[in-house]
Amino acid sequence: MGAGKSTLGPELARRLGRAFVSVDTLVEERTGLSVAELFAERGEQAFRALEEELACETLGRRPPAVVELGGGAHPPGTSGTYRDVLHHRAFMTVIGLNALFIFAGFSGFELLPVYAKNEAGVSETQIGLVFFVNTLVIVLAQLPTTRLAQGRRRMPVLGLLGALWATAWLIVPFAGGQAPKEATLLLVAAMIVFALGQCLHGAVQAPLVVDLAEPRLLGRYMALSALSWQVGFALGPAVGGYMLAVSPSGVWVAAAGLCALGGLLALLVEGTLPLAARRTPLASPT
Repeated sequence: MGAGKSTLGPELARRLGRAFVSVDTLVEERTGLSVAELFAERGEQAFRALEEELACETLGRRPPAVVELGGGAHPPGTSGTYRDVLHHRAFMTVIGLNALFIFAGFSGFELLPVYAKNEAGVSETQIGLVFFVNTLVIVLAQLPTTRLAQGRRRMPVLGLLGALWATAWLIVPFAGGQAPKEATLLLVAAMIVFALGQCLHGAVQAPLVVDLAEPRLLGRYMALSALSWQVGFALGPAVGGYMLAVSPSGVWVAAAGLCALGGLLALLVEGTLPLAARRTPLASPT
């Protein structure tokens, strides 16, 4: 409970191209009662028995789905603790890299409109166009990119992500001082490059976390993975906003350097991953 599974589960299912199933929802559909009502009328033992039955049925289905188990799905004493997850070196390395990429990469989205308006006189409409193009590229390229990633080593893909994001942020300073039209074109180019990196991130990050996680601790793994996003998003705009005031162009060069560093680190730490998790699995034949 509180691990973020109801939020991250549907997103993971979308990225993996699988159905999302909530066992609690199945229980409510089977009984016509809410979980709270079922507890009150029939007791916890009856609820757990039905929950186990439906979970086993769901996990045995083909094709496989992303299954959200209830907060108490594991018997007492077997669900593990966050300390167990913190001792997983490969996983902690992966979410550390993710925090760096969010800090230096995604957080730039918070700074870009301010830079574009103040340094290049880009209008709100033109800024909206820049972000529209970014979204359009993701919509068109995410699925093909995910397919291309199948069977390939994951950490070199993250290395390429770092290179793409570094390139995107290095384009941004050239927009400063340009006429609004030319600045908009440069920012559109930067967002196209950045969007391709976002597609790589979507194809690798969440599935890698799932493959590294112990099934009994999946909720805790996903919660710490979500925390890496939150840390990056909290620190990035705060630090970046200060740097933007000090050096409007320098902040993008610094962000590019950190993205490039993240890409290099991804290559260096590949050896910490279990062999089975180093490559994106090939899609099962249908």
